Amino acid sequence: MAELTLTHRPSPQAEQHMISEHIGWTFLVLTIFAGATYTTFAKSLTQAFSPLSLIFVSELLTLFFLLLSFGFIPTLKEVLRIRRNMLLPLFIVGLFSGTLGPLLFFTGLFYTSAINGSLFGNSETVFTILLAVLILSERWTPSRSIAAVAIFTGVITIALQGFTVGITLQWGDSLILLGCLCFSIGSITFRRFLHNSNPEIAMISRSVIAIAFFFLLSPFEPQTFLSEVRAFPLSLLTALIGFGFISKFLNVFSYYQALERLPVSTVSLVASTGVVVSVAFAHWLLSEPIFLYHVVGGILIVGGTVILEAMGLRHTRMHLKQRHHHRA
Repeated sequence: MAELTLTHRPSPQAEQHMISEHIGWTFLVLTIFAGATYTTFAKSLTQAFSPLSLIFVSELLTLFFLLLSFGFIPTLKEVLRIRRNMLLPLFIVGLFSGTLGPLLFFTGLFYTSAINGSLFGNSETVFTILLAVLILSERWTPSRSIAAVAIFTGVITIALQGFTVGITLQWGDSLILLGCLCFSIGSITFRRFLHNSNPEIAMISRSVIAIAFFFLLSPFEPQTFLSEVRAFPLSLLTALIGFGFISKFLNVFSYYQALERLPVSTVSLVASTGVVVSVAFAHWLLSEPIFLYHVVGGILIVGGTVILEAMGLRHTRMHLKQRHHHRA
């Protein structure tokens, strides 16, 4: 007697959700690698540009690469279709993520040590997760708690050089913390009000608002932008293009794509693993040494990410499967 086994296929909605989830993780990985170049390229460019000038140049390059990738006419049509209720959220995203955040962060790095900048720079993850729980009502699951402890321990291990150095709060640390809070406010605003819009719209608003603030604040700069351009060394041209295309355009575009498809807390936790890739990139480009605490911290960070993906995504798949069987 033949036995017929029926297998339940996921519903079209569940399959679409899973595909969107996989795409989100792909963009999140791309964000990690692109974002890992941010500090190294920025550190090189601070030799030639002030923080305000660096924001202006990088946003100009981001706008150029965006129009080159999506086309001027299609992008203009998207801009003209912006609804009135999107204007304020777009302004908030551009102001906090594109202007205040980078300005405070770059200025803070000038007044603090690299070790403190590394540690306090990762506070964006903490701010984003807290805002996601408070504002977006995202659930804080046990798997995320375990992953958060592992990731934060790894970040602190790297930042404190294996707990061989201490932390001294400096003026720049406060600026970096405020900058990270600004980045988080921009991310939460995007997820809350703009997650159904095209990411290039948010990127355009960031660039336009940052450029507008440059012209507003540049008259108060002690050194003119033109004098910085004249003295710009050609040896930093690769770092400038890489910062504009990889660190800014590719990083921000992939980040917004990931935010559309994954929980904010998940994106923030996994994105913090970029500190591992950043160490490797700095070693390759700047010949900075890699020590044992880098390896230990990297293992903790990657381990936390594996826990988050294995337990968190498994929970999502089980939920979708149970919901499908319930409907069937």
